[in-house]
Amino acid sequence: MKTPGHFGNIAGAIGQENADASANQTTQQQVVAQATSLRDQISGVSLNQEAVTVMQFQQAYQATSQVLTVLSNLTSTLINLIQPF
Repeated sequence: MKTPGHFGNIAGAIGQENADASANQTTQQQVVAQATSLRDQISGVSLNQEAVTVMQFQQAYQATSQVLTVLSNLTSTLINLIQPF
């Protein structure tokens, strides 16, 4: 027959295992958070820098478009000047 002290020992051991598992879980969560933070610092993308880059490309595209429009107009004008009356 089991004594009440035996069940108390079992309950105590289970409680200690539960406390150890909780501590291990907390430690692992901290390690994951630190690893994620380090990863983001190394390979993170700055949204502000990306927005600046997109705006630069947009401005370059618009400038190129204007140059091509001027060239098209000049070409049309030259063709009209060269054509016989």
